[in-house]
Amino acid sequence: MKRVERVIQHIADSLNDKDVLEVACGCAEFSYAASNLAKTVTCIDLDNTRIKLNIAERTNIKFQVMDATEMNFVDDLFDTAVLYNAVGHLEEIIDEVLSECRRVVKPHGTIYLISSFKMDKWFLRDTLLRRLHENVEIQEIEPFLFVKISNH
Repeated sequence: MKRVERVIQHIADSLNDKDVLEVACGCAEFSYAASNLAKTVTCIDLDNTRIKLNIAERTNIKFQVMDATEMNFVDDLFDTAVLYNAVGHLEEIIDEVLSECRRVVKPHGTIYLISSFKMDKWFLRDTLLRRLHENVEIQEIEPFLFVKISNH
C-alpha cells in the first residue's frame, strides 16, 4: 500500500462523498487518491509544474492555480481541507492559510495538516500546536503526523 493510500484510509470518514480541498497540492498525489472516495476534489497550488498525474482523467478533480492566502472560493464551500506534506512550504504564511481554510470549510467541517516530513512534524509540534489551542486533535501513525482541526 502506498503511503498516500494509508493516509486516505485513516481519514476516509472525512473524505467519503465529501467536497474536499487540497491546499498546496504539489504533484496532486493526495488529490488523485482522495478522488476515489470524495464527491469532488479541488486542488490548488501556485503553479501546475509539479503535477505529474493525469488528474484530467478523473471527472471529480479540479485543479486551480491559486494563492492559499487569498482563495477565491465562497465561504463554507468545502467539507474538508487537507494540507498533505505541504506545511514546510507554508511556515511563513501558515496563519493566513489556516484562516482561509477556516473560511472556506463549512461549519463542523475538518482541516487536516498531515505530514511524514521531519521538518514539518517539528514545526507542527513545536510551533503551530502552541498557537492552536482548541478543537485540535493530534495523532501519530508512523511515518505520519495528523493534526485535525474541527472548524466551528
